[in-house]
Amino acid sequence: MTESNRTGRLVSERLTWGILVGGALLLRALFATSRLVLSGDETHYAESLHHFMRGRIFEGLSDYWSFLYPLAAVPFGLICRDAEAGLRLLSMLSGAALLIPSMAIAKEMWGGRAALFTGLFIALHTNLLICSAAAMTESFFSLLVMLALLCFLRAARDGGGRSVILTGLLLGLACLVRQEAQILVLIPVIFLLAGAGGNGISRPARKRLASALLLVLFFILPLLPHAVLLHEKTGRWFVQSKAAVNLSSPLIWDDGLEREKFVYTLNEEGTDRRINEIGRTNPLGLLWDGRREIGGRYVRQLTDAAEQLPLLLVSPFLLLLVPLGLFARRWRMKRRELLIVAVGLFP
Repeated sequence: MTESNRTGRLVSERLTWGILVGGALLLRALFATSRLVLSGDETHYAESLHHFMRGRIFEGLSDYWSFLYPLAAVPFGLICRDAEAGLRLLSMLSGAALLIPSMAIAKEMWGGRAALFTGLFIALHTNLLICSAAAMTESFFSLLVMLALLCFLRAARDGGGRSVILTGLLLGLACLVRQEAQILVLIPVIFLLAGAGGNGISRPARKRLASALLLVLFFILPLLPHAVLLHEKTGRWFVQSKAAVNLSSPLIWDDGLEREKFVYTLNEEGTDRRINEIGRTNPLGLLWDGRREIGGRYVRQLTDAAEQLPLLLVSPFLLLLVPLGLFARRWRMKRRELLIVAVGLFP
């Protein structure tokens, strides 16, 4: 292949990738316009971002909830002038950007056609669309993990120290988003200690150990500032409970469980009061009084169902992609199986 042909092919590939990423972003933006309500963990992330946007850093930090996710959303929150919109925008962009490392991994392992298949699958996967519209950590966490995996594959192939360092740093940042990354770091460490690179050449034991230790060191570095601050404020080195919303709470509540007991007591009292009120009410009268609310909610559900049509249309297309990938003639059977397992299990 001549240099001009190689350059033209590279430009065409980048254009295709750009179209896929842009399409994924557009699809996520359309889905994010649905009526969405903050619930569960989302409220804590929105509260943290609200504090960060107003410069109250220590009030936004938590002894349980991820602080890196809302901290990374600060620029988007300032642009949108709204904490919830900032979180959703970060998730949306992360979900679309997730295609880039995923396609790069597929290309490195199985070739260009596999990369295209992977990009289509991730761009259209229903669960990934839902996560990209939520004010939750999943999309941002997945992006960091896949970037770390891409760096690790290159480290295993080339044996470069820079790729090992980047792998450790990205997994450390991922751990600040979700604690599950503490387990994920064991995978590249085990592979590095095993010592077989992508070229099949076994490396000396000393170099294997040095690479593994380097990865662990740069995994720990991003975690140290938060661990030191957590220990200073709470006396603990690691997160333990969801009882505290921010780092000042354990100082107010001597025992972290006291806050949970207080909240549960309020919930129980409120539930008992509502049950007693309903028990003294005529059921038919209760339905008649709530007729407008019930009718309005039914109309809203129909509207929401209409807004979900893009997701319903995507699912049959995904079902077509899998057999097309399985029975493509130019792929070897081994590569097809590996590809289907990879893109099928990842979501």
